[in-house]
Amino acid sequence: MPKLTKAGCMMILVNVCFLASGIMLLRYSSMLETSGWADALRSTDDDSFSHTATTMLQLLGFAVIALALVGIVGAIVQNRLLLLLYSIVMVIAMLAFGVLAGTAYTFNTKMAEWEDAPFPADDQETKVATTFNEVYCYAEGYYYCNTATVKETYVTFFPNASTELVNLLPDTKGVVSLCGKLDGAVEGLNTLCEACKMSTTFAKYEKVLLWAETKCPRSVVTGRWCALFLATGAAGEVYNDSPYGQCRIVFLEVAIDWSKTLATAGLAVAIAVAVLVALTCFARRSKDAKQSRPSKA
Repeated sequence: MPKLTKAGCMMILVNVCFLASGIMLLRYSSMLETSGWADALRSTDDDSFSHTATTMLQLLGFAVIALALVGIVGAIVQNRLLLLLYSIVMVIAMLAFGVLAGTAYTFNTKMAEWEDAPFPADDQETKVATTFNEVYCYAEGYYYCNTATVKETYVTFFPNASTELVNLLPDTKGVVSLCGKLDGAVEGLNTLCEACKMSTTFAKYEKVLLWAETKCPRSVVTGRWCALFLATGAAGEVYNDSPYGQCRIVFLEVAIDWSKTLATAGLAVAIAVAVLVALTCFARRSKDAKQSRPSKA
């Protein structure tokens, strides 16, 4: 096995960090994809960015891991052809990460402009507000159907219900546990059970629910808006008294932080790739220098 040069040692060290970066990219991509937040950009111009970003993160994550392993092997065996191919592919990867960073920066700038402007900042924000309201309410649906007490859920869906009727309801958690048992005995319970048939769909948005409970918790206003939407499928005002109206600033801050992180990470990886390309060139030159050096008799 050829003796490692200083450039080769540095190349191995940086590639180990690169390998860790690839694993983190896959983890970050999985987190974004399963969080439910990408659905808030559905049917908007930003939907393509969201889908492209998560797809690119997955592809780049696998590519980074593969390239890091190839780079480590190349630094150890010091195969000239392998190092050359590695350099070419790394240049392409550097450009890809640069594009990702630029796209994320553009998205970040757009979200910052929305935050500074009154609603709606443009037509696209109205579409985002519409889908955000749906995502938020689906998350709340998971809470009302599975976690909240029957009384809390019933009062939210039927705010004008008589106190006598509400007092008759059990303190059981989760309306779904009563479906099929008291449907006909309690007025309106059948409506709740019909709404909660989508509870498996609501489960997808459990992470959105966790975010909502800490960043933009439910209120009487958002509860009634979501209750109407979940019970009838008809959305109310897109901004006034809606979840988006209550959570706009917080949501935009999340989008700004997310895109800023993505832009920073993309730029950092692009720079790291440039360093790796330079180290690869040094490793190849060291290999050539050793081969051209006359051996001692």
